[in-house]
Formats: sequence, C-alpha cells, structure tokens
Amino acid sequence: MIESTEIYKKVEVITRTEFPQGASFLLAISGGADSMALLHIFNKLREIYPYRIEVCSIDHGIRSESRHEVESVKGICSDLNIPCWIFHGNLPADASEEDARQFRHGIFKNLLKDKHHDYLVTGHHSDDQAETLLMRIIRGCGPGGLKAMKVKDGHIFRPLLVFRRTDIRNFLISMDISWFEDSTNESSAYFRNRIRNEVMPLLLQENPQIVRSLVNLSSSITEEHDSLLGFCHSIIDNSIRLPNGICIHSTSIPASTGAIMNIFKIVWEQFKHSGEIGRDHLQTIHDDFINRRKFSRGNLPGGLIVTWLNDYVFIGNEFKKQDFEIPIKPELAIPTPRGVLKLVPDPKGKIKASTFPLALRNRRPGDRINRMHMGLVKLKTIHEKYPVPFRHQLLVLVDQNENILWAEGAGKAYGISGDNYDLVWESDDLSPDRFLR
Repeated sequence: MIESTEIYKKVEVITRTEFPQGASFLLAISGGADSMALLHIFNKLREIYPYRIEVCSIDHGIRSESRHEVESVKGICSDLNIPCWIFHGNLPADASEEDARQFRHGIFKNLLKDKHHDYLVTGHHSDDQAETLLMRIIRGCGPGGLKAMKVKDGHIFRPLLVFRRTDIRNFLISMDISWFEDSTNESSAYFRNRIRNEVMPLLLQENPQIVRSLVNLSSSITEEHDSLLGFCHSIIDNSIRLPNGICIHSTSIPASTGAIMNIFKIVWEQFKHSGEIGRDHLQTIHDDFINRRKFSRGNLPGGLIVTWLNDYVFIGNEFKKQDFEIPIKPELAIPTPRGVLKLVPDPKGKIKASTFPLALRNRRPGDRINRMHMGLVKLKTIHEKYPVPFRHQLLVLVDQNENILWAEGAGKAYGISGDNYDLVWESDDLSPDRFLR
C-alpha cells in the first residue's frame, strides 16, 4: 500500500518536473474521492510554487444530489481561497456516459480559453485506465483504441494516473478529508459500472495484479503504436504531395497490415471533408493493395478516393477537370494548379518564342502539336502514356494565336522561330513524368 505522503510527493515531483513555475491549471472537481484528493494536493502545491489554480465543478442535472455537491465544492474552494466556477446542466436521467462526457468537455474547453488556463487537471487513476481498456476490448477496437491515457497529454494533466483507487481513498482518510459518493456508481445501467463492480472483482480473483497487468499492456501497446505511427508519418512526409492528395510509391509501403491501414487513415484524416472511417473501409483498401489490384478507383468516406497511378497509390480528393489559362512573361513567377513556374531565357532551352505574353493552359479538345517528320499530332494521343487523373493537368504553352509552342510530354513544337526559353519550377516539381508507365 502506498503511504499518503508518497502520493503527494509523487504528484509534486511530476508537476514540478513537467510544468514551469507560473503555469495555470483548471482543476475538474466533482466532489468525488479522486477529485477531492486532487484539490487538496494542488492547494498544498500552490503554497510552494507560484501556480495559478482555479476549479470547475459541474452538475450534469442527472442526479438530484449533484446540485448540493457542486455547491459544497464551491464552499470548500471559498475556504481555501481558490476561485471556483460551477455549471448546472439539464441532462436527462437516462443520458449516456458519452453524453455526460461531451457536456463536461464542452465546458472545460470554453473555460480553458476564456480564463486563459494552460492545462486541465483531472483525477483519473490506474483503475480507470484498466476499466477503459477492458471496455474498449469488449466493444471492439484496433490497436489505437487500446492506447493508454498519458499523465500529460497535450493540455490535459492526469497526475493521479499512477495510483490505485484504494491508494487515493487511503490518502483522503489519513488526511481526514471527506468526499461524496456518486449514487449512480452502483447502477448496472452503465457499462463502466458493470466492468468495475462485476467483471473486475472476478478478474482480481484470478490475478490480484490485474490492474497493473492491464495498465502495463496498454502502455506497451501505446509505445508500439506510437512507433508505428511515426514510421507511417515518415513515409507520408517523403511522398509526393499534390494539391488534392498524396502519391506514395508502392515499394515505400511495407507489406504490414498495420502500416498499410495507418498510412491510409492518416492521409484520410488530412484530406477528408466529413464522415467517419472504419476498419471495414481500411480492410478493403488493404486487400486491394496487398493483391496489387490495379483498381481504377476505390472510395473512402468523406469524398476521398484511392487509385493506382501505375506504381504509385494516390489517396486524396477527386481530380477536378477545371480549365485554366494563365498569362506568362519571361522571369515572372507564375502560380499554376501544380506549383509555381518561371519562363527563363536559356540558350539551350527547349522552347522558342518571339512575342509575348504567352499563355500556359491545360490541354483542350482538338489540340495538336507540330512534330518533326510527323506533322500535326494530337496531344490526346501523346498524353495516353500518363495516368488518366493527370491528363487534364498537363501543361500546354501557346502564343497569342493559340499556336502550341510546347506541351508537357511532347516537348517543343517544330518549325517555331524565336529566342530560346525554358520552364523552371520555382516550387517542388510536381511533374507527372514520375508517374509514366
């Protein structure tokens, strides 16, 4: 059993190590055992360190006694000279745990912003961690859903996460600190209560260290999953980024179910408009990838597509067939749908021109370019070597009379006189040449 003084010392070390002096904390205090321990520990901490501390106590409206509890918390905070903000809700008696959580976190988010607090402090402990892991396993989830809560996670601080529920209550008893018991904690109507009151006692009979075992398992999964995500992000960071999506060379993606699914999910999260993605969606894309099915198109929620571009996999928004025509003069940076280009004089350049301005546009129906020994050739024919989604974005340079001087994939036109120029990418070269068959 952990001594009461040890709980304070450990929280003091974590807080002093992780946060600068002068940090501002908003404590989520319900009046229950865990939050009351939190309140008194931080009250003692501010006597030593110049932390700014305020309290938020929320009455969801589900239990009649909760109004009295938050008013009691406010009274205790007044005695301790700690500012306290209380909120009364009107959730129905049959509100779900998720409904209550969303209600709380909406208030926390607004209060953090309005009162300029750096961190939200909650009273989660290791029993909560173990219960959450069991709940997610039973409901069904992937490795990401089995990740452990962290003591410090962004703007959320959980200093009691390393302690058991019994340790915290023994601390309160030793300090003669009272707390409120939530009457709904005994109700089997809530999934977490069934795990806590019915499942955990059975598991403890089989393994008295089951809480520690589950917490260690979740921590191991967190480390491995974070490592996998880091690997996936490195692949995405080194991929070809287009305005509407990402192209990843198929050889860059390992034949690992976890890697493939996470890469697709990460890119989906970056480009999605709406919707949710589930394992079934990812499994379908994974199977297509593993079997090297050169599908013309696969759909993901949120309006995203997955398509093969020869040896590349494209994930992103639909390629829009939108005509563009951009005036272009020498030495001026020209933004195009694929990046920034500049027309520069070059004695060895592949483009000849004599009058300006020219125009840079996409291919149009009927476009033909004059080629040596071949005469006029349809650009449509030349561009068939490119994947379909890119053909509409291929660049064509024309003069004021719509004569084609140069076309991507075809080169300079034959029989054109004038000075030599070349097109140079000012930004990353997004040339579709890398996707040629």
